[in-house]
Amino acid sequence: MKNSIKNTYFPLVGVGILLIGSVVVGTVFAWTNPSDNPPVATPVITTTNGNIGIAKATPAYSLDIYNASDPRVRISNGTYNYFLGNANAFLSGALTNSFGISSSNGITFSGNNTTGSHMTLATDGSVGIGTASTDTNYKLTISGKGVKAESANTQPAGYFNNTGGGPAITAGTGGITLGGVNQIAWPMPAPAAFRGALVYTSSPWPTLGAATFTTIPYAYEKYDTDAIHNTVTNPARLTVPAGVSRVRLVFKLAVGSNPTSAGSLSVQIKKNGTTNNTDSAEATFPLATTYRPSVMVSSPVTNVIPGDYFEAVVYNSTAALTGVVSWFGMEVIE
Repeated sequence: MKNSIKNTYFPLVGVGILLIGSVVVGTVFAWTNPSDNPPVATPVITTTNGNIGIAKATPAYSLDIYNASDPRVRISNGTYNYFLGNANAFLSGALTNSFGISSSNGITFSGNNTTGSHMTLATDGSVGIGTASTDTNYKLTISGKGVKAESANTQPAGYFNNTGGGPAITAGTGGITLGGVNQIAWPMPAPAAFRGALVYTSSPWPTLGAATFTTIPYAYEKYDTDAIHNTVTNPARLTVPAGVSRVRLVFKLAVGSNPTSAGSLSVQIKKNGTTNNTDSAEATFPLATTYRPSVMVSSPVTNVIPGDYFEAVVYNSTAALTGVVSWFGMEVIE
């Protein structure tokens, strides 16, 4: 009988201890180094509603870790240490379907287990690659190697636009390579080829009649790039060629003999046979018997259409003047 009681008693005690231990283990896990004092406040590890807390009495997340001074997680193989988080930085996925990294002192990325910075995200949002010192005037600062951009679609591999008034691209030392050709200084476009005509008088010299208007004919051409002048048909005219919208004209006159009496000499460049219009250039000079007159008149840049023509006209208020030397020119502006 006694043996039966003993045999029944000890298994029941063992079951009771096991049940009590299960309740305790299901609630709190705690261990310390044998030389340390056991914890007296918050348990080291707790479980609540399926959440595990480390130094957190009531964990609110699947894994909830608390440390007031240095909340880091370390993974180490004895040689290298890898840390997750600290007092100023953390990982976050607070937004739906997103993952975030936040830090109050910027974020540094290193790809070779060194303390150097391969990429830095500064507190102002600027990014540094190869440098921890970002230029606050730019969103991206790169040190060391350059930037390579390639595109496999119809869009350009790079696009630069500056709406603030500054240049979209500034090239420093080294210049810019376009189509395999490097340019240290940006080339200026070649100037457009000159277009125009210059005509002049020669023997027999024209004569300026007394008290009359004389339209001077020009029998000779120094140059004529666009058939502006004709030495046979209307030799006094310079005609605007096709494709031209603006010209400038210059006229010079010199007399080979002294006037026999005082008076004046009026010169004018007239357009399409009309005098005193807004496109004319004119001037009046005094004449004296003591010197030979020489005058020059230039027009401003004048709007024209193809077929407009210009002539040089002179009015002499004295007796006839002989030995007239003159040249007349048209310069095509555009």
